[in-house]
Amino acid sequence: MSLYIFESLEKKYGDQVSWNRSDRRLLFDRINAGLMEISQPCMGEATWTKPVSRRIRSLTGQEMIEEDLWMLLVIQEKEGTVARKNLEEKLQRSEIGKLDLGDDIDCIGIEIERLLIDELVEEFVSNLAWIV
Repeated sequence: MSLYIFESLEKKYGDQVSWNRSDRRLLFDRINAGLMEISQPCMGEATWTKPVSRRIRSLTGQEMIEEDLWMLLVIQEKEGTVARKNLEEKLQRSEIGKLDLGDDIDCIGIEIERLLIDELVEEFVSNLAWIV
């Protein structure tokens, strides 16, 4: 489909506030690619070489295309969701692996050491005062 079709639809329905233009354009492009994918194998193909399910379908041509396109979009969305989850998990694992806590651990250790030494000195001084 031509980009002109998208622009015409935008003029007619562009005031939709629930979707922004880039999301509508992405959907248009996905539908366009899906239509190409669906129609490509059928061009120049003899009827007898098509799968039996396509030859015997009770749906009209338009309904069949709509159903095939819908299924294609659903599959793409599921694949995209799985890919996003995998990417998020990889990023989380890589971020955790890259955390350098060495300096923080050293600071905490030094602070604990200082507090313990101060406490020991106070205890020693109080015991020494008791002895003297």
